[in-house]
Amino acid sequence: MGLFDKLKDIVTTDDKEAAAEADEAASKAEAEAEKIKVQAQARADEARRKADEAAAKAGMETSAEAQAAKEQAEADAAEAQRKADEEKAKATAALAERKREAQEQKAKIAARKAKQHAGAAHHEKHKAHAEHKTVTVKAGDTLSEIAARHGVDWREMARLNKLDNPDLIYPGQVFKLPNK
Repeated sequence: MGLFDKLKDIVTTDDKEAAAEADEAASKAEAEAEKIKVQAQARADEARRKADEAAAKAGMETSAEAQAAKEQAEADAAEAQRKADEEKAKATAALAERKREAQEQKAKIAARKAKQHAGAAHHEKHKAHAEHKTVTVKAGDTLSEIAARHGVDWREMARLNKLDNPDLIYPGQVFKLPNK
């Protein structure tokens, strides 16, 4: 596995992990809010029940106390929901930040890779031109014989050496051999 593949895996894995962490944090916050809300409702119901029992014993209505307990329970539930919403917002913001950082990292890697690829292609192009072997024509040689001796196509050899007429070669001429 190449360096860029490893970097890609690292960046990709972080996004997935960050999303999972954010989802988990949001789920926990919602569960906690629901739990607190249920507890507050249970306390309110218990307070209402006790108030009703006390009122029944005393023979009078204690709705003011029950109302106060209900309002307190509702306030507790609202506070729990607000906290859950804050946690969810924080988790979402953290996920967005990690995604942005991952995108920046991917862009940097892509730019670096493109630059290296362009430099390598340029280097290969110049390297290919510089590495042609040469052969000197001897008396009685033909272009096709020289090409066959070196395992290359005579047409390619003629094209590389810019020969107008491949039949007109002279002893002492130096030809480049195409790369195989």
